[in-house]
Amino acid sequence: MFIARGEAGETRAGIVRAYKKGFVSRIIAEFIYSKYTELIKGINGYIKFLRDKKENNNHKDI
Repeated sequence: MFIARGEAGETRAGIVRAYKKGFVSRIIAEFIYSKYTELIKGINGYIKFLRDKKENNNHKDI
């Protein structure tokens, strides 16, 4: 999940570079950027879910 989050961040940064170089329009860049931001938030939420689940399972052993 950490690799997926990093890759999504790199892709999001890449769309900014593509916009600055004129390869995509501002509207398209903003749309894709916002979708990748949502994706990263989702990945962060899933990482938290997995950590919490692991932590809860570890406490059951006590």
